Amino acid sequence: AVSVPPSPRGPAPAPAPFDWPWELVLAVYVRHAVRKMNAVLCFGPHVPGVGRQPISGMAQHRHVKILAVSVVEAVQRDFNQGNAVALREVPLTTDLVEELASDHMKLLYAHHQDLNAALAIANKDGEEARKAERMRIWGYA
Repeated sequence: AVSVPPSPRGPAPAPAPFDWPWELVLAVYVRHAVRKMNAVLCFGPHVPGVGRQPISGMAQHRHVKILAVSVVEAVQRDFNQGNAVALREVPLTTDLVEELASDHMKLLYAHHQDLNAALAIANKDGEEARKAERMRIWGYA
C-alpha cells in the first residue's frame, strides 16, 4: 500500500452537510450526462479548416439510443431506492432520455450552424478589411 504523507496545512476540514433534494441532484446528473455525451459524441473528429462536423443521421439515432440506455442504467445504479426512479412523478425511462438527448442534439446543431454563419461573416469582413489595408498601404489590392 502507498503511504500518503500528511499535509503541511493540517487535516482536511470535514465536508459540509449535503442537504440538496435528491430530485435536484438527479436532474443535474441526467442533464450533465446528456449534455456532455452530446457535445463529445455528436460531432466527428476535427478537420483543419473545416472543424468538427455533425455525425450522420444513422449515427445520431444510434448515439441517442445508446445514451438513453446508459443514462437510465447509471441512474438506477446511483439513485435507485428500491423502485423506479422518477422526477416529480415522471418516471425516468429510456424514451424520456431519448427525447431529451434528441432535443438537446438539435439545439446543439442549430447553435453550431449559427456559430459557423457568424464565423463566415467575420472571415468575409476580415478579408475586406485586409484588402482595404493593402490599398491604403501599397495602392493596390
